[in-house]
Amino acid sequence: MMKWAQAWGTANAQFYTRERAEDHFTTAPNVSTATAQILAGYAEQLAIELETIHLVELGGGNAVLMNQLCQLLDARQIRYQATIVELRPRPANLPENIEWIQGSAPDALPDEVVGLIFAHEFLDDVGMGIAQRINLKSLRHVLVDPLTGNESLGVEISEEEQAWIDQWWPTNQERIEIGLSRDAAWAGIVSHLKAGMAIAIDYAQGTSPAASMMGFRQGVQLRPITDGSMNLTAHVVIESCAAAVTANQSLITTQQELIDRFFDHEGSRSSAAEQLQGLARKSQWEQARDPSSFGAFAWLIQCVGLSETMSL
Repeated sequence: MMKWAQAWGTANAQFYTRERAEDHFTTAPNVSTATAQILAGYAEQLAIELETIHLVELGGGNAVLMNQLCQLLDARQIRYQATIVELRPRPANLPENIEWIQGSAPDALPDEVVGLIFAHEFLDDVGMGIAQRINLKSLRHVLVDPLTGNESLGVEISEEEQAWIDQWWPTNQERIEIGLSRDAAWAGIVSHLKAGMAIAIDYAQGTSPAASMMGFRQGVQLRPITDGSMNLTAHVVIESCAAAVTANQSLITTQQELIDRFFDHEGSRSSAAEQLQGLARKSQWEQARDPSSFGAFAWLIQCVGLSETMSL
């Protein structure tokens, strides 16, 4: 039996080393360019202060999002360097101008990045410890059998884990997902940024956190088993991740709010009277900003080492 954090992390590493995400679920960049359009807007801001922007994507999958972003920046004649950090080997059809680093984040990230680091649906896959409430005063770790998913109770949680729960999960729910590992992962990611922006885009818990861990394989939700046969995911307490980083500026918002702020409903950029490329079809537009779908995605945007205040 293992603590959930260890079993979860090992299982997802096995899954993503072997599997392609697009074979199991649909992500926002697969249905529209909305995510890339927003990222391009922030990259354009950074280009005013930085001579060349280094774009670094964590868990880039099949490189759809990075390709979209590069095409948008090419059209705007913005100078950039592009890098994807991913567990799988480099795809054969990846454009030569995109560097591919096979490895795990944050360790494999380039050091002293000057530009934009972004992680789309990355933090929700970072394994967490799971606690079970025994009574009002006692919480114990849940242990799991990696091959069967069967559980048992382990030792009591630590003082650090209790402090995290008191601050970020202040309920008396029986089952709690402890987000310390995600805070550490995000802080580790941002530590590689010398100057620029770090952006996490993910499912968020919201104001009333609740246990949300689930398994996915080929589009079907399954009972979570940590044998590497499925993607294991859970919503992110995005506020705790933000608090783990010392940033010059920080914003937590939703994709719907960003689309409504930067783009009008006819599909043109209100700031530059420019066509919102890739969202010509109304169905794509609606799905990108739908509050019950991709529009509900949380965006955590943090600035580090910049002399100018960015418009977040």
